[in-house]
Amino acid sequence: TKFWEKNGEVGNLWTELSTAMMDQNGRNGQEKEECKKLDNPSSEAACKYLHAGFEQLYDLTTPGTAATPSSSKDTKLLSNPLLRQTVGCFLLHAYAKHMKKNATCIIDKGIQKAFQSNTANCNGGTSGKGPCVPCQWQESDYDKCQINIKGSTTATETAKKKVEELVGGNEPNTESIIQNINKMEKLCDGLKCIASHLNSASGQKNASTFWTEGGEVANLWKQLSQAIIEKGKNGSGTDCNKMGDKNDRDATSPERKACQYLSAGFDKLKELTSTGATKINGNNILDKDLSFVKTMGCFLLHAYAKKMKGEAKCEIEAGIKKGFEVGNGLIKGVNCNDSSGKGPCVPCEWNEKILDSCEIKTNGGSGKTENTAVKDKLKQVQNKITETSTENLKNINITESLCEKLQCAAGKWFKNNSTTSNGNTTPTKNWCDFWEKESIKPELNSMFGQIESEGNETNALCNKFGDGNDDSVERKACNHITAGLKYIDDINPTVSGGSVNDQLLQRALGCIALNLYADQIIAKSEEKCPIDKEKINEMFHKWNQLYNKSCSTSGISVSGVRNNCFKCERNENFKNCNLLVDKDLIASSSQQNCNSSDKDNVQIQINELLEEKNTPKVKSTLSTINKMNTFCSRMQCAVKQYLKKIKNGKPPSWSEIKGVVESELKELLQNITDDEKWKDFDQYCKDDIQSNGDTPGEITAKKKACKLFALGLKHISEIKNKNKNNEDVVPLKRTMMCAALNLYADQLITKAEKQCPLDNKKLDQAIDHAFSKNTLIMNGGTSCNNQGNKSCFICNREKNTFDNCRIGQEKIKDKMEGLLEEKDNDNSKSNSTTPNMTKTLDKINEIESFCTQVQCAIKQKLNNEGKLPNGTPPSWSAIYNDAATELAELLKDMNDPTKQKNVDKYCDNHSKWNTLGHKEKHTNKAACLLFASGLQHIYGHVNDQKKGQFKGPSFGQTMGCLFLKEYAKQLKEMAKIQKEYKVHPNCSVDSGIEYAFSKSKSIMENATPPCDNNVPNSCFECKLDDYNQLRDCSIGKDKVGNKATELFTEPENKEHMEQTLENTVCPILLTDLLTPFLPLAPVSIGLSAMAYYLWKYFGPLGKGGARFRRSPAEIPGSSLQEQVLDHVEEAGPHEYQLVKERKPRSAPTRTKRSDRVNRRTIIEIHFEVLDECQKGDTQLNQKDFMELLVQEFMGSELMEEEQVPKEEVLIEGVPLEQVPIEEVPMERVPNLGSGFMV
Repeated sequence: TKFWEKNGEVGNLWTELSTAMMDQNGRNGQEKEECKKLDNPSSEAACKYLHAGFEQLYDLTTPGTAATPSSSKDTKLLSNPLLRQTVGCFLLHAYAKHMKKNATCIIDKGIQKAFQSNTANCNGGTSGKGPCVPCQWQESDYDKCQINIKGSTTATETAKKKVEELVGGNEPNTESIIQNINKMEKLCDGLKCIASHLNSASGQKNASTFWTEGGEVANLWKQLSQAIIEKGKNGSGTDCNKMGDKNDRDATSPERKACQYLSAGFDKLKELTSTGATKINGNNILDKDLSFVKTMGCFLLHAYAKKMKGEAKCEIEAGIKKGFEVGNGLIKGVNCNDSSGKGPCVPCEWNEKILDSCEIKTNGGSGKTENTAVKDKLKQVQNKITETSTENLKNINITESLCEKLQCAAGKWFKNNSTTSNGNTTPTKNWCDFWEKESIKPELNSMFGQIESEGNETNALCNKFGDGNDDSVERKACNHITAGLKYIDDINPTVSGGSVNDQLLQRALGCIALNLYADQIIAKSEEKCPIDKEKINEMFHKWNQLYNKSCSTSGISVSGVRNNCFKCERNENFKNCNLLVDKDLIASSSQQNCNSSDKDNVQIQINELLEEKNTPKVKSTLSTINKMNTFCSRMQCAVKQYLKKIKNGKPPSWSEIKGVVESELKELLQNITDDEKWKDFDQYCKDDIQSNGDTPGEITAKKKACKLFALGLKHISEIKNKNKNNEDVVPLKRTMMCAALNLYADQLITKAEKQCPLDNKKLDQAIDHAFSKNTLIMNGGTSCNNQGNKSCFICNREKNTFDNCRIGQEKIKDKMEGLLEEKDNDNSKSNSTTPNMTKTLDKINEIESFCTQVQCAIKQKLNNEGKLPNGTPPSWSAIYNDAATELAELLKDMNDPTKQKNVDKYCDNHSKWNTLGHKEKHTNKAACLLFASGLQHIYGHVNDQKKGQFKGPSFGQTMGCLFLKEYAKQLKEMAKIQKEYKVHPNCSVDSGIEYAFSKSKSIMENATPPCDNNVPNSCFECKLDDYNQLRDCSIGKDKVGNKATELFTEPENKEHMEQTLENTVCPILLTDLLTPFLPLAPVSIGLSAMAYYLWKYFGPLGKGGARFRRSPAEIPGSSLQEQVLDHVEEAGPHEYQLVKERKPRSAPTRTKRSDRVNRRTIIEIHFEVLDECQKGDTQLNQKDFMELLVQEFMGSELMEEEQVPKEEVLIEGVPLEQVPIEEVPMERVPNLGSGFMV
């Protein structure tokens, strides 16, 4: 019995054979061709192991296998080769049965192939002549073998049992052989193993439904897909957060999701293959071994992953690989063999090609096996796999953030630019290619080229931005941003690259670049014109609402995802955005920085690309946006700069800045209306202010207006120094005061319409001149960039700027004009120290010369009459008729005795004139009365300036003064000439004229209606000393002085002046004629006395014959109404009357003579005349003496001369009522300058 024991001959032989089988892999790597190309690797392994045993059994070099039997002395039975081979064959049969029993796969073909091949070894040593026992596979015979072994101490046993105990025992341990037979080196090996069962006789009944819908494979996928859908979407754990062999890269969102879905499938697979897992059906093929479920599950997950990868819009292969790594750990490694350490391990690693490369042998339903690719066998469940993949891709393809979109597109770009050969991917592009050469940089230059060209046109959406200002920084920012959004939306797959992935890449990168560009807009505008972040966000949002047409259902792909839908939204932070491209997709580069660590950081790289050296148009467009080329923009920016710390994104309003503006405006108005300060600005308002055709008066007024606004500009320039502790308010105050100064100018110009000397057009010119000096006034002549910064500001003349300029919804013009009006009304109050606008304009237009007075009076009249349309210059001819009329009225009033009587009090300069000769005294007084009457006449025109809506001097008053001055000039000249031959040689009028004009102010102040000289241009004092100004004074092309002189040279006016001089001012009187006859004075007196007494006693007796009387009209010289009353004595006022005192015949009465107060006798008068003549010229005109004598004495009818006050003239003895009025005629008698009454 020892023969069969493990330490017996049979045991030793088994040890020899098993050792040879276990060492077969070490035999120079030799494999038998006959063991190759079997249906599964387990069969091949069994074949090889058994073949090694047979080689050892038939090895002729091994003792006991020699061709001849051993010597008779050898007592070992197995020393006989035949017995050895027979027992060895029996042992190999037993071990083959053992392998078959423990093999996972069906290994019958491998066993058969091994037993078939041993025949070649049977007679190999003796060329077929040696002893040989052929060992063929006879499984049924082996099972039937019942050789009994009976020992001395043991019960009878069969040899089969003893051999099975040997080969199944642990000495030697052949467990490694079984493990190696069941070991699946490749995933496809496991599937071949499954196929071996399907092709076996016992598995044929299941083969027809195994792959079909409702079969084992379909049912397994159903369980896996449910787990993938339910648990994969919200996968937990961190296994899928890192990618790469070393877990050194963060996963992209699609990669992470793909990994999580696969991980959920592997979790389910682990659950299904755990020890004690419920079997679906014990008769199923997959239930025969746990590795079968793992293997088939791995193939199904490969099919799912391949489908998912093919239809994912992002690159997810790294996520798939990671998912298989995570899953492989569940069915391999420490968790592979379950708690017993004997569980099956399946190598389930990601290999996209396995579905194509793995082929299994199937009988094809005809009983004949053939090779079939696994992918073809899975077609019957592919629809279900597609359903699951499509459902999950909806989630995988969602890239919510802009960074995720770019990560998605970047990975695709590198993948698409790689080359694939035999399933192996080789990268061809590096980061330099991506950012600079081929992808991003060219696209950004193209986008910003369009932004520059189309950003200058206002998009309809942008009309709501910028407070209605087309040129506002906010509006221009909107225009540029929306131009960029339009460019991004217009990118098509065929633009560059030709694929949807390239479209996504260009859109995503363009959108990120646009967002970073928006960040730069905010940053660049922060100091000068802050744009609120919310405004930028609104620009993106509103544009997407109106114009984003790419997100339509027509863009849905086969995976159910709208991969053409792209909405570029506002995102402010990309610093943590890295592209996370798999390193296996990035080619190496010889350039040092091409693959540096920050090359995948989006913010760093795009900001670098936005630099001027890379994309020049970025800087130029930013400059365009921030260029405040309109004053409205500068005002709006100043408001935003002031409110930026307190607004928090809310729109600005006027109420928030009114207090600041109001206080500064008050100071500005007080400053500019202080005319005492105007003189400090003479240097800016010199003679270069005049334009062609300006009169001296207009130039003077222009200078005043210029200085007012120069003072305003200076005030604005000093705002910065006054607000050093609050610099944020400086731009606001500067721009608002500049606006106030401009609007004040506009209002002043409106008020000055058709005024004089500065009308609205001339005033506008003066204001423009002041503003033309703004750089010199405000910044010392140094130019300023006018961009609203805190260090430099120049206020320009702004016309038509404020109509649509708003702060929020409120118009600046309306608010500022309201504030100006409010302050103007306040300044009109009596307690205000600041002149209102009307007073200020009056200061500017204050007339400082008579020439200006004349020019303005003429312009006012023509304006009131509508005779100066469209700036037509005035002319003398236009007012000639009115001037002539005024002259006629003036001359009439000057010679009106009543008018002269009213001004008698202004010609009382006797203290001075008494020192002159008698003739000079009285001619000067006559001249004074003449011109005082003229002055009173012109001041009676005080109401003329109130006619019409335009301010200015009275036309009548001014022309009257003009003619009065001309009259004075010509009268002086005429008196000087005519006293040589026509008027009295001692005619003196200069002093009287000058004295009358010295009383001009008093006459003006007492005029009726009253004339207020304190109201500018209401009245003016007519003076004589400024007459010479008229020589260069023009009206249009006419000289005023010449035209006035021409009027007086007209025959009628010239004759009138001559007669006035001859008959009123400087007449030659009787006393003047008597001077040559002084030696005959006593005779003359005697004759006079005799004539008087003859008339006294005999005159009343004669009744017949007509008396000779010359009427006053026949007396040469002026009429009585045109003569001037004079005083004979200085004692008091007198009336001079001729009283015809007649006594009734029936009752002669005596006339009571009054006292001799103020009465002189003829002799006294004559003595006075003599005295006068002695002082004067004794040259007389002899020709007229007799004629005058007759006229004076005969024409008087010898009437009694009385020169007494009216109250002293009484008629004695006759009651006043009894005296017929017609018999007591009373006639005005002219004073001829000598006090002698005729």
